[in-house]
Order: sequence, then structure tokens, then C-alpha cells
Amino acid sequence: EDVTAAVLERKRIEHERDYDVLTGLYNRRAFDARAKKLFRMPEKLGHAALLMMDMDNLKQINDRFGHPAGDTAIYHTAQAIRAILRSQDELVRYGGDEFLLLFHSLPQNILRRKLEDICRAVRALRVADLPELRITVSIGGVYAAGQISELVEKADLALYRAKAQKDSAVLYEEDFHDSE
Repeated sequence: EDVTAAVLERKRIEHERDYDVLTGLYNRRAFDARAKKLFRMPEKLGHAALLMMDMDNLKQINDRFGHPAGDTAIYHTAQAIRAILRSQDELVRYGGDEFLLLFHSLPQNILRRKLEDICRAVRALRVADLPELRITVSIGGVYAAGQISELVEKADLALYRAKAQKDSAVLYEEDFHDSE
């Protein structure tokens, strides 16, 4: 009985350490640990794509409807994205209104469709208590081999481009560094 209680307590502590309370997704710390393991096993990872997503209008939602509505928007955005993913895809609340998504073994020709599916799913969100709430995301993505830190940097550059347009998705291109 004491062992069971200790095991349950350890699992509760690990869950609180690794998962975001609001969305139930992995948090940044857990993702970093998981990504390090995955990127050491390229045969398991396959062709990877990393997406960095940012909610376009969270500040306006918080200002107009209050922070509880902002939390609701974050939660529903996470659920909308999660609903269209495969079981092996890693969705993470990276911080605030940012999400990371790591696709395992995803053919490159499918990536563009996934980007469009995510934008469409989030755009279609309607929250029962706040029918006038409109949620969109901007997405920066990269489809490449490399270290996780390099992929995050490239996805962030692409996200910067997507944020300029709002409610859009941009895939990283090598010439992004040249135009900075």
C-alpha cells in the first residue's frame, strides 16, 4: 500500500513537471527532453517536420474578453490542432500562445496540406460561451534534417514571415537568412 502511494505520487509529480496544466500537452521542458532522444534515433524519427505556431490575436482576445477567455482560446486551439494529428505527432505548448509540432515520418508532399488543415481547423473554432471570438494562427515550418535547435531556429524564421501576413503558413527556405 505504501509503495502504491509512493508510485502514484511520483507519477503525479512527473505529470505536473512534463505537462501544461491548461492544455494537457507536453510543456517545453518535456519536449526538449523528448526531442533530444528522438533526434539521436533518426531511424525512428524518419523525415521530420517542425512547425512553430503562434496565435495571432491572443492579446486582443485578452483585452476584449478577459484572460479567462484567452485561456479558453488557448485550450480550444490546442484541441483543434490535436484533433487532426496522427498519434506519433508531438504537439507542445511551447509557452504563452506558442505551440510546437513535430511530425515524424511525414512525406514532404503531405506537409503543405497539414499546414492548411491546421489553419482551417483553428479558423473554424467557435466557442459556445463566446460566439464572436475569432481565433487564427500563424505557422512557420521547416522540413529538414538537423539538430532540434537548428530546426527551431528555422521554424522561427518562417513563423516571423507568417506573422507578417497573419492566419497563414510559411515553410522555411534557405534564402530566409540572406534577407534578414
